[in-house]
Amino acid sequence: MKRDMDLVRNILIAIENSVDDEPGTIRLPHDQYNDVTIYQHIRMMHEGELIHAIEGHGFDGAAPWYPHSLKWHGHDFLDAVRDDVVWDRVKARQAAIGNSLPIDALYGLAMHEIKNNLGLLSAD
Repeated sequence: MKRDMDLVRNILIAIENSVDDEPGTIRLPHDQYNDVTIYQHIRMMHEGELIHAIEGHGFDGAAPWYPHSLKWHGHDFLDAVRDDVVWDRVKARQAAIGNSLPIDALYGLAMHEIKNNLGLLSAD
């Protein structure tokens, strides 16, 4: 399965917006993605140290994953890509490259956009 970074961002936002970081209060985008795709992304995000998640027990052999809370790296990444304008620019730059980028590169692009917006980049 290919990573969907829009889904990653949506999951991070949903966890941050939850009332108490309990899986039952986290509103995942089930209307936009199927359960298997969401669970696999939650598992990848857990393994990638973005979030805390717990593995459930599925009836059909597929184990569901439930997000619990953000980890430090998850907070940092979300802070960098929270703004829709910044995120759209990051995605446009990635599209111009023509292939997917690792999360650290996306974070770097987002930080570049933020620094540019704050006037922290020199016009060399």
